[in-house]
Amino acid sequence: MRYRWFAVFALISLASCSQNTAPALPEETEVTLRAVIEQKNRAVAWTQDVSPKSTAEARRGILMTPENAFAFRGDGSVIYPVIEGFGSLDTSLLGGAALELARDFCRSLIQKDREAAAEGMNSRNTFLLDVFFFDTEGAALTENYVIGRPEILGNIWQIPVRFFLEGGTLDVLLYLNQNEPVRVEQFAYGDPVYAQRP
Repeated sequence: MRYRWFAVFALISLASCSQNTAPALPEETEVTLRAVIEQKNRAVAWTQDVSPKSTAEARRGILMTPENAFAFRGDGSVIYPVIEGFGSLDTSLLGGAALELARDFCRSLIQKDREAAAEGMNSRNTFLLDVFFFDTEGAALTENYVIGRPEILGNIWQIPVRFFLEGGTLDVLLYLNQNEPVRVEQFAYGDPVYAQRP
């Protein structure tokens, strides 16, 4: 009997405790987690959705030029990218006419356009084009190439160029005079280097 009254008393005290501990709602002036999140959400400047078409266009990449192919160090000096086994892509030593001639000449070689390439060459050495096109007949030059840092040899610029083939590369040295008009005096090249397949 004593235990029964003790059990009843325990139940009543538990029931009264549960009624006294009702959840406390935050005051309106109190900062809640939800209010903080909503405030941060309003402060964020969200970007617009990118359509799949524009994403595909962005992945095509950009043309590397002397204007965008470098970075600045903290001290203001310029860092140009380097391709291992080829060298620096710093073309800042070339004047505008020489760089444009080198680009036109490279495009002519890619397109196998002998006449266009001959226009930029010393006329005494245009026979080199016939030899080049014969030697590279089996090499599929893509539209991609890079021009490296030139070296000055007397009054000649020696300009390295790397052409990208389907599955390999071809390195060419262009020799441009520094006289007016600027011309390709001659050019030298090695055998195409193809990536080794397993």
